[in-house]
Amino acid sequence: MKLLGRINNSSYSIFWILLFWVVLNIFSAYYTGIAHDEAYYWVFSQHLDWGYLDHPPAVAVLIWLGQLLLDNNLGVRSFNILLNAGSIYLLWKICKIYGKDIILFSFLYFGIAAFHVYSFIIVPDAPLLAASVLYFWFLKKYLAKDSIRNCLLLAMAIAFMIYSKYHGFLILIFTIVALPKLLFKRSFWLVALFSTIFFLPNILWQVNNEIPSLEYHISGRGNLPYRIKDTTNYFLGLLLITGPLLGFIFWFIIFKTRVINRWERVLKVTVFGFVIFFFIASFRSKIEPNWNSPLLIPLFILSYKYLIHHLQLRKIAIVLGAITLVLSLSFRFYASNDEVYNNLSPLIDIKNEFHFWEDWSQSIAAIADGKPVVFLSSYQLASKYTNYTRELSHSYNAVYYRKNQYDLWEIENKLQGQNVLVVSKYKRENFQTVITPIGGYYYTEIENFRSYNKIKIELQNKISTLNAGDTYPLVVRLKNQFLVPVTFTENPELPVNLVVSIFQHKKLILEQEFPLPKLSKPLESNQSIRQQLHLKTPEKPGSYYMYISLKPGNLDPGINSKKINFKVN
Repeated sequence: MKLLGRINNSSYSIFWILLFWVVLNIFSAYYTGIAHDEAYYWVFSQHLDWGYLDHPPAVAVLIWLGQLLLDNNLGVRSFNILLNAGSIYLLWKICKIYGKDIILFSFLYFGIAAFHVYSFIIVPDAPLLAASVLYFWFLKKYLAKDSIRNCLLLAMAIAFMIYSKYHGFLILIFTIVALPKLLFKRSFWLVALFSTIFFLPNILWQVNNEIPSLEYHISGRGNLPYRIKDTTNYFLGLLLITGPLLGFIFWFIIFKTRVINRWERVLKVTVFGFVIFFFIASFRSKIEPNWNSPLLIPLFILSYKYLIHHLQLRKIAIVLGAITLVLSLSFRFYASNDEVYNNLSPLIDIKNEFHFWEDWSQSIAAIADGKPVVFLSSYQLASKYTNYTRELSHSYNAVYYRKNQYDLWEIENKLQGQNVLVVSKYKRENFQTVITPIGGYYYTEIENFRSYNKIKIELQNKISTLNAGDTYPLVVRLKNQFLVPVTFTENPELPVNLVVSIFQHKKLILEQEFPLPKLSKPLESNQSIRQQLHLKTPEKPGSYYMYISLKPGNLDPGINSKKINFKVN
């Protein structure tokens, strides 16, 4: 106990804690395989831009910077490790205002499993957590003195948050909810102006690409009937993301703690704001636990403040934090050790993101023999393959899947007319089987590959309510967004048809194929043609949505149109 007391009183202890943490993260980063989404963001870094369909560009920039230092797993994650260490130091500077208790601070931090994951795994939540620490630090300074300097620094922190993940907008909204009088301050509008200027490149990117992120995040995730398990799992996810063991203490504290100033009010409202916002969202879609990760920083600060004055609960928190640290170290060991995974996988069904994927990619590459690889509806497989082999690959996204950044890149243009290997996770007719270290995959070779996801299809006549079992005319417009002319007959072995796919609650209900008209001349880039289809509506009344697609050969219908919602009476 005397030793702990000396550590607690040492002004140098935070540096020893950070050294331990950075070294631990370096080992984890180096020996742990790239996770699925990390591979996807690594491909982002190979196509640097001001925005991407799924997320803003901060994660790509961090990976790109790290790859300048080292071309391996540690390089991918190195800048995230440094950013995380800096955010911990700044978080300590915030917390020590309430008292210098490095033991409590350390075990509270080590007691949140999400902090272990985001300390070396590079996903958008990682820079968002660092950016939110910076935001709350500069918000405190701004509320104390709204000078031009503090306005500029706060605006930079805001831009960093939103460049990290669009969830950063919610923190701003909850700040205004907590302090509505900010709307009447000139300096606040100066902050808004500076933030907008800093974030303008992403805004312009969104406009130039028809605002794909808004469409994806707002309309691309719902359409599920309410399931009670989505709400119960949501609250279990809250305990998971805030602990898991310390979660009970954190939530007890947030209800007990009293705020004493405007800044603390923002912290508390931010916590409850996220909880309420995603609780409401759970009534229309499944909520991932990590979507609530931004509440971790204000929850941590208020919990530290409370525990430093409640010694009995402080002791319990330290013990639970120590147990979580041991469990998290076990996870790191599992994630970095293939032999441990081999011993555990027959006993428990573990999702494999970290093990044997380099060997898997070599198995696919051996069959491809230098040809580009087209993965059916899997941006993760396409990204993993390119990350490990540095060979060209593409995700051909079908209506049964979802759009992703591969739909915006020009990779599909490059593949037209090439001989490719097509790979599927699922068994398909006329596909051969390859056994990889990850399991069985299915493949076929296509000469003169043709796909048409760059053809944009728009419905010209509006539909809202239709009669069950009726036939309804649809007028569609096909616009060529390829860089070259198309005839839809480039490969006679891949005949192209129009397909209308009707879904209810993400389940395919009805699919109808229509032949394309023969073109008298090639459809030039940016030119359009129109066609009328005769849609047969579902027999049962209800709410539905459809996609209108092009289907080449025996490939699945692509994603050519936006989601079209309608009702059947």
